[in-house]
Amino acid sequence: MKWRRHRLAEALAGRGVHVGHVPISAAVAPGSPASPEAVAETHWRLHAARGLHEVVLGDLATVKAAISTL
Repeated sequence: MKWRRHRLAEALAGRGVHVGHVPISAAVAPGSPASPEAVAETHWRLHAARGLHEVVLGDLATVKAAISTL
């Protein structure tokens, strides 16, 4: 699905709309890769750096592995 988000970003770029995606694959807790400060900073970076469209916080492979055991 990653390609769909980027296509949406490309389609809307000429209209002044910025599309960004922040998958969070860690606990939102102090000391985590997805600490509240990291989440806020990441969203600010997406807002400020219009060429950036996706930033992953945490480790998606770990989350996928955990989900596959359910």
